[in-house]
Amino acid sequence: MLAGVAAALVGLASLVVAGAAEATQGRVARQQIDNRAALISAAAASQLNRYVDALTLVTGGLAAAEPLTAGAFQRITAPLRYLGLSGVPAVAFVVPARDDQIAATQALWRSRGSTGLRLAPNRRVGEHLFAVMNQTVDGSNPPRIGRDSTLAPAAATAMRQARASGRITVSDPFPLLRDNLLPPGRRQLSFALAAPVQSGEYRSFQGWVVISLRGQDFISATMQRFSQDLVDVTLLVPVADRPLVTVASLRASDTTRRDLHRALDLAVAQAHWTIQIDAVAARLPGVRSAVPVTAGIVGGLTALLAVVLITGRARADQRVRSATSELVRGAAHLHTELDARYAAEALLRTAHDDLASQRTRLTQVLDALEVAVSTCDTTGSITHLNRAARDCLGAEASLSTITELSTRLSLNALDGRALPESELPLRRSLDGEVIDGLEVTTAGPESHRRVLQVHSRPLYDQNGGLVGAVASSHDITALREHQAELTAFAGVVAHDLKGPLTAVAGFTHLAVTALAAGAPRDTASAHLRQVLDAAHRMDRLIDELLRYAAARDAQLELADVDLHALVTQTVADRLTEHAAHLDAPVPHVFIGPLPQIRADATMMRQLLDNLIGNGLKYTRPGQAAELDITAETSRTGELRLMIADRGIGIPPDQHGAIFATFYRADRGDHYAGTGLGLSICQRIAQRHGGVITAADNPGGGTRITVTLPAALLDQAAPPQ
Repeated sequence: MLAGVAAALVGLASLVVAGAAEATQGRVARQQIDNRAALISAAAASQLNRYVDALTLVTGGLAAAEPLTAGAFQRITAPLRYLGLSGVPAVAFVVPARDDQIAATQALWRSRGSTGLRLAPNRRVGEHLFAVMNQTVDGSNPPRIGRDSTLAPAAATAMRQARASGRITVSDPFPLLRDNLLPPGRRQLSFALAAPVQSGEYRSFQGWVVISLRGQDFISATMQRFSQDLVDVTLLVPVADRPLVTVASLRASDTTRRDLHRALDLAVAQAHWTIQIDAVAARLPGVRSAVPVTAGIVGGLTALLAVVLITGRARADQRVRSATSELVRGAAHLHTELDARYAAEALLRTAHDDLASQRTRLTQVLDALEVAVSTCDTTGSITHLNRAARDCLGAEASLSTITELSTRLSLNALDGRALPESELPLRRSLDGEVIDGLEVTTAGPESHRRVLQVHSRPLYDQNGGLVGAVASSHDITALREHQAELTAFAGVVAHDLKGPLTAVAGFTHLAVTALAAGAPRDTASAHLRQVLDAAHRMDRLIDELLRYAAARDAQLELADVDLHALVTQTVADRLTEHAAHLDAPVPHVFIGPLPQIRADATMMRQLLDNLIGNGLKYTRPGQAAELDITAETSRTGELRLMIADRGIGIPPDQHGAIFATFYRADRGDHYAGTGLGLSICQRIAQRHGGVITAADNPGGGTRITVTLPAALLDQAAPPQ
């Protein structure tokens, strides 16, 4: 009786242990398929986002191309071949055309480089959608251009929805027209991702960038790594006339009936797909275990041992030892299965690390740009500033909102009006507005007025919901200053050339009239001499303009320059020229000790020639020119080259203005000149890292000082 009761109790305990072990296996199986389904869904979403991002970049490049040509399309889309876009055979540019526009559309795109384009309209529709340019992505032959995309109604519908919404749209599944030539076993359902191309200030619609995506190729390439032949992956898409259509699937090799199922929603470009995951629970890592069976067997053995215990102690001991061994082996097997589960969790951590690595790479790419980029969320909080933006704001800047960013930059419109927060580019883009080429001014961290060109865009998530905004800005201060300078430059040049040209025309007319009237030859000769003088003035102006351009843009060719020898030769040339005027007093020129420097010899000779020429030229009539050319080294090692004269001098309030382009100092007397000489000298000094200044020379006249950095002295070889 006691043996029976004991056996019953032991058996019941064994059943409880076996049931608990089996429940644990079920929980592990559910966790396994949940984790694997989440990993597969994340991988699919990440890959689809790569397609959308690539399409966005291509669309932006095509929108900026003016005009968009076949060559530009090939250059902009060429990088798609190296992005590993699985299942994407080609990318195309599609334009709309009505029946009466077909001939003009064909002629336009032929003129833009699609020389073999022949449009083949679908006569059953009013508006046609023609592919006028394409590029292969997977290395296969590109599809024929000129085909009417309305022959694929699903693709045409997606394009029209993209144009209406202004965002990337994915089509319902359909067989590609080019796949109709394949054997039936190789055909598969595909999608079209269409992005509208809008350009110009008013975002005028130009056409669509369309990439096709083969569903089976996408699933096979993307999911193979994560399914690991353990689960089935099926892509299901809702279509108008059917709830869910199976587009592609990847099946595990095990033929056992699937007893675990998961369905996950996948959002892509304004559409929702479903990923179905099916698995055999016993095939998943950490699920299959001998523990429940072992527990049952051990329970039975233990019950049997309890009965036998009455009849034989020695025999019972042997059975207990045998059952214990089975338990040890079962525990070891369970440990192995748990290790497999930990390995699966490690795979999830690896995927998380990959995402973190991608974020790091994106940050590095943004920091490498010379364009300032800032982003914010929907509350107006700043979420990222790249290196250029941080440099623009100052190293100590710590900003958290759009308002603080605006306050820091002191943004103003070009008319000087402070921009209210509602007109800030980031704030306007949070309201859905796209900003292109907005020009604003800012004082910057050092209160220097700068002109910025700003672009901003709203940011959307996969479902089209607003998540923030991004703005980029580029400093165009130098460009605008150069444009203003060119405008002034053109006006002055036109004025200075107009005078000599008028003189040439006038005196030529007088000479012709005099000769026709039989006037003395001396009269005509005098008029012709005036013509020659005007031509010489134009020639001098053109020479000065060429020197001015060279001083600004020519490449510096640094070499060892002996300043003393260069000054001596320049003075000799000027004195030889001066000696041609027999009635002019002989100038007195003193040249002090001058060092050897590292500089551009041609530019340095031009600087010295202009300064020495001015010192000899701007002298009172009948007075001999006096010129002292000396040099000294400052405490910081800078070289100061000084040219002092005893000429007519420069009014004190014009000492800085004389270096402006085409500026002529008001000296009371009229001296010929273009007003470019000192401007050229300033450019040459600045190109060498130095400055040039003017001051009164004690005792009368002007002293020009050219200050050059110490490095030009240190780098020069000692004179031989």
